[in-house]
Amino acid sequence: MPSTLFASPCEANLCHASLERPKGHVSNYLWRDKGRPSREVKQVAAKHLADLETRIEEMRTMAGTLRQLVRSCHGDDRADCPILADLGGSS
Repeated sequence: MPSTLFASPCEANLCHASLERPKGHVSNYLWRDKGRPSREVKQVAAKHLADLETRIEEMRTMAGTLRQLVRSCHGDDRADCPILADLGGSS
């Protein structure tokens, strides 16, 4: 499991990008040339499917990390917090 919740600066926006890009980008790309062979359409769609599956796995990993951090946080009046420590890279 990664040592910090977000392994890269972009991961905080991962979910947002994953939901918007395929719908807008792929459909616009595929519909520009309606005469394109279905082989090309399938290749483009398969690539985006693979990208989505990769992002889903990354999000599952992040969710698992966050789940573990939430469980380890006391959630009381103490100043020490495993969530903040992880986000700060000091875990």
